[in-house]
Amino acid sequence: MIFLTISAIAIFIAVLALLVAGFAKGISGMGLPVVATPVLTLLFDLQTAIAITIVPTLLTDIIMLIRTPKNWGLIKNAASLMMFGMCGIAVGSYALVRIHPSILSAVLGVIILLFVGTSFFAVFPAIKQRRRLDATVGFIAGTAQGAAGASGPIISMYMLQMKMSRDEFLFMINSFFVTIDVIQLMTVYKLGLYHGPVIYYSIGAIVPALLALAAAFALQKKISDQVFRYSVLIMMTLSASALLFKSIQTML
Repeated sequence: MIFLTISAIAIFIAVLALLVAGFAKGISGMGLPVVATPVLTLLFDLQTAIAITIVPTLLTDIIMLIRTPKNWGLIKNAASLMMFGMCGIAVGSYALVRIHPSILSAVLGVIILLFVGTSFFAVFPAIKQRRRLDATVGFIAGTAQGAAGASGPIISMYMLQMKMSRDEFLFMINSFFVTIDVIQLMTVYKLGLYHGPVIYYSIGAIVPALLALAAAFALQKKISDQVFRYSVLIMMTLSASALLFKSIQTML
């Protein structure tokens, strides 16, 4: 049976990655793929890793959006961000099936390390939301999501510089995530990436992601945001470094 081609160690690592990713999502609001996808890419190819994570990603983003206080005026102001994000998904998904996975994995690693660096050192100045800038960032983030499952670092870096309140940030970022998640799920399905057992892996990935999300909600007030934030950034750095190492090794 094809299910037996995955070792117990690989399953353990994948489940652990999804648990940590779901927990990080519940605490920080950060997209689940930015933690889970790099680890899963070390076990599978990038296309499979993205296909596995998209369903639990969509569900966790919807749950976060439901729990967050709503400010619909923000959505109106960010229409171009989301619209161009959806356009970027189509471009990125096209790249996903045509560009060598090692190159895309390297891009994912660089994006994550860029996010970690800016998070540690806060190198970007505060900015105001502008429609042209929204369109550019939305398209780049959507393309990164389609090609490497990594819109989270880009869109987070952008929104963090707007000096929004925590609730506004969570509402905006999860609204963006849900919008592009739906488009990506349809695109991934049409590209035929849910072949063989991949659909079952994706459904199975829902369980650890939601369990960890629930645990994060229960422990949210007991964990220092700063301590957890730095621990997640450290883990993301290790995952991205391993991803870059694998990409370079494959290309040599």
